[in-house]
Amino acid sequence: HNGQEWGQFEDLWEDDSHAPPQFKRVQSRPLRWAENADTIGLAIRDRYRFLLGLRQQHPGLHSPNFYPNDYDWNWHSFSPEGYGVDEQRQVIIYHRWGNAADGQIERFMVVLNFSDTAQYVTIPLPTNGQWTDLLNGNTLVTTQDYRLLNYPIPSNWGCLFWQK
Repeated sequence: HNGQEWGQFEDLWEDDSHAPPQFKRVQSRPLRWAENADTIGLAIRDRYRFLLGLRQQHPGLHSPNFYPNDYDWNWHSFSPEGYGVDEQRQVIIYHRWGNAADGQIERFMVVLNFSDTAQYVTIPLPTNGQWTDLLNGNTLVTTQDYRLLNYPIPSNWGCLFWQK
């Protein structure tokens, strides 16, 4: 437990080498269980419930299939194919796939934005056609040329594109 479970806020210094003890990164931080029932805790629990539901509905998210599975950590921006981590924009893009409950292949493109502003990115896609954003109201997008160009990714959020 690190406190994020209920949105618990901890003021931590980026460089804690000279920080007072209460600001050191490595220390015991008991989970404040009462916070799971406040406004923020309830909202986070609802989000967990939603995300767990997605995993139950889509067995392909359980598969070991992940790309890029051999990412070069010396890169500081996306790979030539458009996958990986863009450190400057604080965006991650990766691909998952596996069998759905009916045995058909389902594909997922995961795009995460860890920055404080929306980011517009070109998202590589393994197939053309219609994709559904499961995180943002089942928004449908149709792609050509195996790319979704200049797509807005909300601040501190992401997109989970799905195709079957």
